[in-house]
Amino acid sequence: MRVLWLATCESFYDYVVSNSNFSTDSEGGWYTGLHQAIQLYDTEHTIELGIAFTCNKNIPDKTIINHCTYYPLRPKKESRLQRLIYLWGGYKKNKTPWRVRITQIIKDFKPDVIHFFGIESQMAYYLLDLKTPCIINILGILGPCYNAFFPINMNNYSVLIHNHSFKELILNNQIRFAYKTMGIRTIHEKKLLSHCKNLAGRTEWDRQIVNIFAPQAHYYVINEILRPIFYRSQKWKYQQRTQIEIVSTISENTYKGLDLILKTASLMTQLNIPFHWRIMGISPRNKFIHFFEKHYNITTQDNGIELLGKVKSKQLVQILLDADLFVHPSYIDNSPNSVCEAQYLGIPVIACYVGGIPTLIEHGKSGWLVPTNAPYEIAYLVKNYHRLPVESISTYEIKIAEQRHNPQKIYQEALVCYQSILNNQNK
Repeated sequence: MRVLWLATCESFYDYVVSNSNFSTDSEGGWYTGLHQAIQLYDTEHTIELGIAFTCNKNIPDKTIINHCTYYPLRPKKESRLQRLIYLWGGYKKNKTPWRVRITQIIKDFKPDVIHFFGIESQMAYYLLDLKTPCIINILGILGPCYNAFFPINMNNYSVLIHNHSFKELILNNQIRFAYKTMGIRTIHEKKLLSHCKNLAGRTEWDRQIVNIFAPQAHYYVINEILRPIFYRSQKWKYQQRTQIEIVSTISENTYKGLDLILKTASLMTQLNIPFHWRIMGISPRNKFIHFFEKHYNITTQDNGIELLGKVKSKQLVQILLDADLFVHPSYIDNSPNSVCEAQYLGIPVIACYVGGIPTLIEHGKSGWLVPTNAPYEIAYLVKNYHRLPVESISTYEIKIAEQRHNPQKIYQEALVCYQSILNNQNK
């Protein structure tokens, strides 16, 4: 069967230009991992894969490597004035910016099934016009993210308080713009879901969302494949030490729980709990962190927090192995890669009881679940860390993570999904 992927994933570019089969040192995410699994386990070439992926680089419009066809999707360039208009005027971009290009790709590749990655992507709007059977992989879901967009004591106008000049007011409108555009995109997302015939997810939470907004759809399970370095890494080991080393991965979204980190660190500093908290994903010079520090009147520098910025996979793995706890403070999430990766290595995880997290973590057995905005509960776990069953937690989460992220099993999940869609289409 011929399967065409449509994904917003720049990482495929490296493999196209290198003319090689996915280096084991790849920084690519689970798209590239699933691609590897298909190439490795599909020995009879049941699946002939085509991949259309977003790319800003100047590469050929079509490249065939190892029975896989690659098609780059180049976004239109925007002027600074256009970006500024979007920033203040709301979300008015073309719903299907790659319409002509995707139509050409479908005509050339002639797929039996089209697999979209991400209902929240603009690319997904194209499915409304397609006759070819499609499936959309649920990555995130905008409706619940919009509902949890602002943490406690913050709202749409909070960003205005900390702008000290007209220039800052103009340039620092990203948060308010993101909130506005997410609200508009949430409406479109509901429309898209109502048209979907096939959806794939991996948690009880996204299954429930599909049941609410797309009861007509067939729901399939396709788990995520982790980056190669995590499969090769040694496992985490418990260390007896006074100062608890905590690590988190945070992105520049208001609902990712940066406020919870600041409040928890401030509380533990006041209580003289010995800790050191390293945050990956945000640098000390980032305006996003400065906005949160000003809003909550808590500084990272005075509260045991070290901001590492973006780190490569090899460094990330070592940071996790050197830590005692991984804390995921997000107010909403489906199955975050950072939690799955931490569990695969075996570092004990604390996360908020939101979204798909309870599918990943069984409280007290494969990690700990706390309510959202729960600095006291996290502080308690850190203070009593050495009294907790951290080694049994580690052993069990490794076991379930290795089962969940087994590449051969995930290849079978994808194969069953594609075959089922074709069988239903032919009935």
